Amino acid sequence: MRWIITVECIGDDDEKSTITLGTIGRAADSTVTENVGVNLRESKKVLPHLQETVVGQQLQEHCEQKRKCPNCSARHTVKHSRHRCLDTVLGTVRVEAPRYQPCCCRSGSGISIPISELLPERTTPELLHLQGTLGAQISYPRWPPCRGNFWRQRAERLTP
Repeated sequence: MRWIITVECIGDDDEKSTITLGTIGRAADSTVTENVGVNLRESKKVLPHLQETVVGQQLQEHCEQKRKCPNCSARHTVKHSRHRCLDTVLGTVRVEAPRYQPCCCRSGSGISIPISELLPERTTPELLHLQGTLGAQISYPRWPPCRGNFWRQRAERLTP
């Protein structure tokens, strides 16, 4: 048997996009206790792709909405585009972050970076909450070995 895991995104304009995240295969004659269901190794391969797909499409749509000037409805031109690393509960996702020039009507306050305005900490609120909750529950002597699992060093998040 083989399962193909796909995600279908339907936009506001009813445009569909389908992405294959991965496959899970089982030989029919090799069913044993360890093979029943999706195991942790297989889910760890699929979930990051799912998170990357969902976050990427959400932030791309957010940037397109912010590209329109609220005063004159003109589209801002892209000054530069770079990649940002966003930490989520399911891992780090690399997303494209465009920087927009100010509009010709000069209504804005300079260059706009929609992703940095939305997520200035480059971390999702859910992960920040989990980090705070776990940090409050772990005593100091147990903290150093656990730290690397939940907090990344700032240098790892910087992109060239």
